[in-house]
Amino acid sequence: LTLLVAVGGEELRRSYSLCTAPGGGAHAVTIKRVPGGRVSNHLNDHAAAGMRLHSLPPAGRFTFEPTAAPDHLVLIGGGSGLTPLLSMLRTAVRDTPGTRVTLLLGNRDAASILFRDALDRLADEVPRVTVRHVLEQPPVGWDGGVGRLDRETLAGLLDEVPDEDGVRYGLCGPGPMMEGAKRLLLDRGVARERITEERFTPAARPPVAVTGTPQPVVYRIGGVDRQVVVQPGQTFLDAALEHDVPMAWSCGGGGCGSCLMKLEFGDVDQPAADALLDRERDEGWFLGCCARPTAPCVVHQR
Repeated sequence: LTLLVAVGGEELRRSYSLCTAPGGGAHAVTIKRVPGGRVSNHLNDHAAAGMRLHSLPPAGRFTFEPTAAPDHLVLIGGGSGLTPLLSMLRTAVRDTPGTRVTLLLGNRDAASILFRDALDRLADEVPRVTVRHVLEQPPVGWDGGVGRLDRETLAGLLDEVPDEDGVRYGLCGPGPMMEGAKRLLLDRGVARERITEERFTPAARPPVAVTGTPQPVVYRIGGVDRQVVVQPGQTFLDAALEHDVPMAWSCGGGGCGSCLMKLEFGDVDQPAADALLDRERDEGWFLGCCARPTAPCVVHQR
C-alpha cells in the first residue's frame, strides 16, 4: 500500500508491504522506524487507534496466487523484508494445503526478528512449514545459523532444499542480500521465471546522461489525450507530474508496476526494472517511472 501522509504541511508518499493474508478481514502493514525517515518516524510517534490514513489502491506484483500455487515455496528474506513474505506464508498455510513453505530469514540479532512468536507458532503447528533463522550476533546457546545471510551461508541452507521445477523462490530484503541470493539461484540453474522479488528501494542504476532533444508525447489516459513535451533526462512520470497529467503511479522506482504504460507509437529507452516482465517488454509495455522517450511518442495507460 502506498500511504499518503501529511508531514509538516507536505503530502508524502511511502509504500509499505501488507503482512496479512488477503481476505482475512483486517489488513496490516509493518512500518519500521528509519533514522531520518520523515514518514516512518511520524507514524511511529503519532499513529493511534482512530487515525485515518489515505492510501492509493494496492499495487505491486510480489504476490502469492493460490490458484497457481507451487509444490514448494522457498522464501528468502532479511530484516523487514519479512513482511511481504509473511503474507505469502500465511496465505499458503490457509489456502493451499499441498504447498510446502521454507522461510530462510537473516537478522542482526534475536531482538531484530519481526513476528518471531508468530513464525515459531506456524513452524510448530504446521508440519509443512520450515523456518530457518540466521543471526549476525547470536545469543549464548543459539542453535540456528550464524553470520550474514550471504551467498556462502545461503548456499549451505539451500543444499537442504532440493530444487526442482515445482519450487518457486521469493526474495525480499536488503539489496546486497537479494543480489547475492538471486545470482546464487541463477548460477545453480534455477530458471528466472521461478524467482520473484520485491525491493524496498530501487536497484542501483547508472546515472542517466542528459542528452537528446525534447520529445512531444501524447498521453492517452481515461479516454482523454494530453500532449506535453518531455525534456531530455525526464521520465514519462516526471513529465506527467510536471504537467498535471493524471497518470497512475505509486513507488516511483520500478518496483510496483503501477505506472505500466503501452507504447502505441514512437520509441522509448526502458532500463531494467523489477516489475517489468520480459514478455511485457516484448509486447511494447514499459514503466513510466523509469523509461524516457527517444522519439515522438503516443502512449496509453490501462
